[in-house]
Amino acid sequence: MRFVAIDILFAGRFYAARPTLSTKGRVLRGARLPGTLTRLALALLLGFSLPGSPASAQSQREQEPEIARVESWFMGKSLNEIKLKLEAIRPAAVSPAEKKLLMSELPLITSANRIRDQYQLERLRARALPVLKFYKREGIVDLIIFEDTRPIVYSKAGVMIAISTEVLKIVGPDDAALAGIIAHESAHEYVAMQFLTAVQTQDLEKFRELELFCDAVAVVVLLDLGLDPSRYAQVVSRIANYSTAAVILNDGSNSHPAVDARLRLILDITTSLKGNPSDTLKKRVRSPTIKEGLVLQLALPHGRASDTRL
Repeated sequence: MRFVAIDILFAGRFYAARPTLSTKGRVLRGARLPGTLTRLALALLLGFSLPGSPASAQSQREQEPEIARVESWFMGKSLNEIKLKLEAIRPAAVSPAEKKLLMSELPLITSANRIRDQYQLERLRARALPVLKFYKREGIVDLIIFEDTRPIVYSKAGVMIAISTEVLKIVGPDDAALAGIIAHESAHEYVAMQFLTAVQTQDLEKFRELELFCDAVAVVVLLDLGLDPSRYAQVVSRIANYSTAAVILNDGSNSHPAVDARLRLILDITTSLKGNPSDTLKKRVRSPTIKEGLVLQLALPHGRASDTRL
């Protein structure tokens, strides 16, 4: 049975309560997202505090086991070896019929706020093309821009990635930062079934581990394209600290890892594959203090599965 999609925004990804599975052309409907996670996603998305949410954030040290499990998949291997491993777990692309179904509902996007300007859209497609080619999703994954003052990125993995105008303002002309965001969102397609299981079992630790995995894949993509992962680390820091809601989501006690854990992993994977990460990235791992950002992604609570913090 192949996982096709989960509509999600987790606070950046909003789980539509309809996981959709298909097998040999048969479409099945999954169970609803547990109420607690739904409230978490919606509360964070709307910028409210969530009654009963964990009060204390997890430190990088507390998330060492999650970091170690993810790094074991990448460490000791060359860039080409990792690319072959990713190729082996890449799911089949969605069919036109599946894509039509999954594009029928786009959370947060309306006819009023969807950007139709062809110059902006073509510019985004051109900047994202190298990443989509890495995933073999050029011409398959749609890119959507929508007007919103919050930095939001959400996706239905393998189908579409939606980016708010605020995210594009934060990224600016930094192609490496934008590539990292697109690469992270695209990586959710590799672990869609694991995300679905984590949703059904309300396993927040697994959510965080899968988010770290997508960060690691983003580093692999950036290095393969000759881009600097430290630029991605910078935008992660900004987005994860954009607002109170973003800080709550990214403090390591919810669905996303602590920011310092993410920066540590980005540094470790970069060092393992490149051997000489930039001084900027090293400094950020020591003191991740940037306070400006948040990316809502749709997948595990991000889409066919995708994510919120970035």
